[in-house]
Amino acid sequence: MPVENELKYLLPVSDQPATVVAAVERARMVGGARLDRLQQAWIEGPRARVRRIEPEFGPIEHRFTWKRRVGTRPIEFETVIEPADFDALWSEADCSLAKLRLTPIAAGVDRWCLDIIPSRSGAACLLVAEVEMPEDQLAPTTLPDWLAGRVLHAVPVMAGWSNHALAAPGAIDSTIAAVRALDEVLAGVPAPSDDVVAALLIRLGGPGTMRVLPTVAAAVDRLLAADPRRVVA
Repeated sequence: MPVENELKYLLPVSDQPATVVAAVERARMVGGARLDRLQQAWIEGPRARVRRIEPEFGPIEHRFTWKRRVGTRPIEFETVIEPADFDALWSEADCSLAKLRLTPIAAGVDRWCLDIIPSRSGAACLLVAEVEMPEDQLAPTTLPDWLAGRVLHAVPVMAGWSNHALAAPGAIDSTIAAVRALDEVLAGVPAPSDDVVAALLIRLGGPGTMRVLPTVAAAVDRLLAADPRRVVA
């Protein structure tokens, strides 16, 4: 069965419209990049998704994807569907999300892309780099030049950072605010552990739920206390 093995990385929030961000980010990618407009929606929870892919050049595609975690393995099936079937399923969707995706043309060993997800007003964008790897690979071979030195942190591996969760009402705006705050809190301090970043993002209003150990909670408190201007509930 096809197994999904991917990692995601947060970049600083951009205070520009998605099309402007895409032009800037594309210029960073040596060899150019393909730009796709994606519209996707979920039917009956996070497992079943329909996606409309509109490339800059070439025909529009419609796809249906089904995902399920079996033990520790995330299984994914994807197939092309007819536009009429996409429209019918879209009409039954629980939630939806639109974004731009840049895929570098000069691909290396790992397959990278950059998702640009606009806020509700379109004035700011969440930027998430994603790498797809072979099933048994734990980390990317290397960070591409367009990404190196710009990563805030790896995206916490939890359901709250799935695209389905980000499609919930108000989720994108609250996530953008949390990532912006994370950038401020982490400025000039040693990189904390993944657990601390995950808990910190939740405290800052980002998505996700997790059981926080006392040591992790204490580390989050110390980071927030370092910025006396910040008040967190």
